[in-house]
Amino acid sequence: MALDTKNRFDYVLVLDRNIKQSQFFNDVLEYLSYLQARGVVVELRTGNITTQNLYVLLHITDESVRNFASIYDVNVEDAGHRYIAVSSLNLKITRTPLSRKNDIFERKSMTATNTERILILYGMLSEARFDSNEEYKYGYNKLINMGAVKDVFPLHDGSYEIRGDMKDEEMNDRQLLLKYWANFSLWYKEQPLNLIEKYYGTEVAFYFAWLGFYNMMLIPASIVGVICFIISIINVKTIRYDTIEDICSSELKMCPRCSFGHSCVSQPLKLECEAASVFAVFDNYVTIFFAVFMSFWATLFMNLWTRFENVLKIRWNVTTSTIVAKTQTRLPYKEKATHKRISSVTGKLEHYTPTRIQIAYYFLSFGACLLLVGVVLLAVLGVIFYRIVMAALIVMSNSLFLRSYTALFEACTSSLLQVIFIKIYGKFYAPLSEWLTNMENPRTQVEFDNSVVHKRYILGFANNYASLFYMAFFKSRFYSPSHTGVISLKTDLCPSSGCVMPLCVQLFVLMLLKSMFGNILTLVVPIVTRRFRKTVVTNAAAPQWEKEFGLYPAGRYLLTTEFMEMIIQYGFVTFFVAAFPLAPLCALINNFMELRLDAFKLVTRYRRPVPKKMSGIGPWKKLLGTITHLSVATNAFVLSFTTDVVPREIYRFRHKTLKGYVESTLSIYDMKDNKRLEASDLEGMFMESNSTWCYYRASRYPPDHPKKYKLTNAFWYEIGLRLFCVIVFEHLIMLTNGILAYFIPPVPKKIKRSIYYENRKHRNQVLDAMHEKVNAMRRKDVKPKTKIIREE
Repeated sequence: MALDTKNRFDYVLVLDRNIKQSQFFNDVLEYLSYLQARGVVVELRTGNITTQNLYVLLHITDESVRNFASIYDVNVEDAGHRYIAVSSLNLKITRTPLSRKNDIFERKSMTATNTERILILYGMLSEARFDSNEEYKYGYNKLINMGAVKDVFPLHDGSYEIRGDMKDEEMNDRQLLLKYWANFSLWYKEQPLNLIEKYYGTEVAFYFAWLGFYNMMLIPASIVGVICFIISIINVKTIRYDTIEDICSSELKMCPRCSFGHSCVSQPLKLECEAASVFAVFDNYVTIFFAVFMSFWATLFMNLWTRFENVLKIRWNVTTSTIVAKTQTRLPYKEKATHKRISSVTGKLEHYTPTRIQIAYYFLSFGACLLLVGVVLLAVLGVIFYRIVMAALIVMSNSLFLRSYTALFEACTSSLLQVIFIKIYGKFYAPLSEWLTNMENPRTQVEFDNSVVHKRYILGFANNYASLFYMAFFKSRFYSPSHTGVISLKTDLCPSSGCVMPLCVQLFVLMLLKSMFGNILTLVVPIVTRRFRKTVVTNAAAPQWEKEFGLYPAGRYLLTTEFMEMIIQYGFVTFFVAAFPLAPLCALINNFMELRLDAFKLVTRYRRPVPKKMSGIGPWKKLLGTITHLSVATNAFVLSFTTDVVPREIYRFRHKTLKGYVESTLSIYDMKDNKRLEASDLEGMFMESNSTWCYYRASRYPPDHPKKYKLTNAFWYEIGLRLFCVIVFEHLIMLTNGILAYFIPPVPKKIKRSIYYENRKHRNQVLDAMHEKVNAMRRKDVKPKTKIIREE
């Protein structure tokens, strides 16, 4: 579809209708005069529906595009999008219905796309001055902060609504994106990445390219996970494990985890019989295989994504060599950094912040981050105390069903509370991260954005993973019957069959409920709030700029929020997948809906975001690499320390069977040694037995041993083997990563060859032109200074 650059507007400034009576009237006039002097056409329109607004429409001429393109790092001389295959899997069923002529465009000489025109005009708007006597009075952000301008935003290419008789050739790019991209019925189709990049810029295109690639990689992981889960269920139903038999037929009395009142009652181990059968589904050799598989998958994912990302950089002409670093000093930095010094590079005065003040700002900023992380830990602590009190109440009840499934009930309800806190707290740390970064006052916008991303991830990491890390590595590690009778972290216990099942339940609720709840809110909230928003325009006859003013503003960190959610999910899939093999499947189902939902929001509900030229996914790639390496370590520790793989194999090696294994993991305690309990408490605790001895999960000497209640030698032997398994696991993955990096080059060889031949062709064209000049000089009897050799 040909671009209509003469009859379209690129940007809109929204003013108050009474701007003439405002003290900022002259500033706005100076600002618009500055733009007009650089070839920007300005038109003023009044609001039809929102009559209190004035709309200043801006259009950049083709001449201004040619004059200012190179200044704002916009290349309008390339050939456009070259077609480069990025995947060997190109099934007909997955191909997008979008025709190739709309997905691949060939640029006419010096003709900018609408996105590039917006990018050039954005640069002008950011630098336009409205008071030559004041150093800091420039840019539209300053006008907005002063209250002179209500809002500034770029316009879409037109309406997204599609008439029934419209053909593809008659549609604008926004309508094509709605039809072939932001469409839930095309969830299995490839995305038109070229058209997305052409319309929204590379930042948005790289996000959706990453999300689509992530979904594609989740497919084999989901298949393997489902197969492992089905095999685990079949094994449990057909094979009665010795460990389950030991628990179901046991007559042992477990030590109480009482906290108050009449909850100090010794429970028989066989009450955990039904729960142990469920736990066996998630703690067996099949899930061990899946954890190893997912560690390989994570390293393969990073290598293949690096390859895919590099191909897209070549396709969209945004390799690192073509991206100019944004080194311009931010206006807020100049306003806050009042100190000046002579630059050793330019020899001119520049703003700077003294080292002592910078250190103070960073100290306050990171101190506030630690305080916010502390709030998360307090919430986790509150959930732990909830579990302890709930367990005590269940023990005091007369319900045999609740007592049989105490661990499962605790895990489900506490996970629900954790999800509620995560959703509420997540609404606060996003703006707090920007506020803290403003306190630091980074010099450039790139430094500012990276700092915001890192703070968001640190706070999001603590918010989403703190409870999981506690369950996997700390819960039930420090329990001792001597602490019964008081509410303490040391009385927070795992079942006798291990901590894998509570971790599985927590991960399942976090992934399914958190993501589903978020998507439901995304669909429902706009419908509810639309009735209360005064700026929403419902008149179909209203002009485009007035309709788009009623849409949600596309803030600078709109994609950061979406990326953050997916990166957190990637951690759920890779960190503790040993406890929940269905995690990739849950992620895949959610992401198929998430991708089309994000696209639908971007096309229909939000104003057009300012396009950003980025070479890849930016700081998120380093975070992905960090998560991948950390996931290898967490899976290794989960397999070695959270599951019972190592102690089970030690017992099997010694006894050739697992019969009696459960009892070997228990230690004996004499409740008379608990100074907090009185004689009357002991009578109620052991009503059916004269003995005050009970069992708890630990490797300690019995009360009649000279080393009473101290750790046994078998415990240290077991710890050594667990650590050895961690080292072997991590080195195996590291070796695999090195092999994958060798056999999967960052850029496919076929594309390398095509780029080489294309560059050689270009060099030969230049050399041919030089030959012509040399021949012309020879005809004039002028000797050439250099000898030119043509490359064949």
